[in-house]
Amino acid sequence: MSDEYLLSCITNSREKLAKYKRVRNTIMSHNLHTQRSLSGLQSYIDHCQKVVDRIDSQDGYGYLANFRDKLADDIKVLKDYRNFVKDSNASFVDLYQTLNAKIGNLNASIANYKSMYNDGKPVWEWVW
Repeated sequence: MSDEYLLSCITNSREKLAKYKRVRNTIMSHNLHTQRSLSGLQSYIDHCQKVVDRIDSQDGYGYLANFRDKLADDIKVLKDYRNFVKDSNASFVDLYQTLNAKIGNLNASIANYKSMYNDGKPVWEWVW
């Protein structure tokens, strides 16, 4: 391989590496690289569901039918939100892990390109 080709491969790999590191660091700085617990939201949904069940189970709560309908609609919205947050968090965790793998591969390929370029050259012409 020619020196120009190896240098362009090193440059392109370094640019990709910098881009991947920026994205990875942004994910990490917003604490999206770890799995989030939604236990507080889940316990609130469970509590609201118990209230709806209590209203449904007793005949004396007929006057709360309007409240029950609104609360049931809100529970559906909260469950949709919870599922969206779980899916989004899982996607960010997967992206973070994928970026770490790609960064490792790029570091290895940059080192390989450097060693191929530096092979047989004097020290002052090496790419560091």
